Amino acid sequence: MMIERDQVDHRNGPSVIVAIGSSTGGPNALQKLFEQLPNQLPYPIVIAQHMPGHFTALLAKRLNEQFSFQIKEAQHDEPVQTGVVYIAPGGWQTTLIQRGNRAFFQITEPNQNDLYHPSINTLFASTTFFNKKILIILTGMGRDGSASLQPVKQSGGCTILAEAEESAIISGMPHAAVRTGQVDWELTHIDIGKWLHERGASL
Repeated sequence: MMIERDQVDHRNGPSVIVAIGSSTGGPNALQKLFEQLPNQLPYPIVIAQHMPGHFTALLAKRLNEQFSFQIKEAQHDEPVQTGVVYIAPGGWQTTLIQRGNRAFFQITEPNQNDLYHPSINTLFASTTFFNKKILIILTGMGRDGSASLQPVKQSGGCTILAEAEESAIISGMPHAAVRTGQVDWELTHIDIGKWLHERGASL
C-alpha cells in the first residue's frame, strides 16, 4: 500500500542508488525480489545483509549464478557502476563516498561498539549525495536502518520502501522503519521487485 510520497530534489552528484537492508530471511527475500527485475538494471544496487564474513561472498556468488545482471561482493575503493548489484562484505562497515561526480565504496573495520557489521544505518546514511536514492528495508530482527531514514529523506530525492508483514520472515526491521513515519510504500518483497522494475527507467 502507498503511505506517502516524497518530492524529488535534484542535486549535484551521482544520479541514483538503490540501497537495501536485510537480516534474518534476507537471502530468500533478495532472491524473490531479484526475480522481478529486468535483465539489465538501469541503476546500481547495494545491499547490507546481516551476515558474518565469508558468507556474504558465498551469497553473492550463489545469486550471481542465478541472474543475468552481475552480483558481487563490494571491494574497497571500487567505483559504483550502473547495472551491478553489490553486497557489503560481512564483518566490515561499508559506506559510499563521492569523488567528483562518481561514487566509490569505502570498506572499513567496524568500531568496537558496532552491533551490526555491515550496518544498514551506516550504509543508508552514506547515500545522501546521490540525486535520487531508493532505500529498502527487508525482513529482519531489531531496528537497524530506521535511524538513518529521516536524515536521508531530508537530503531530498529519497523514496523509502519497507517489506510488508505478510512476506517478512521477521517483521521487526520493517515495522521499526514504518514507525518512523518516513516510509512511502509498504509492499511484499515480490512487489518491491515489481515496483523497482516498473519505475526503474525513470529513476
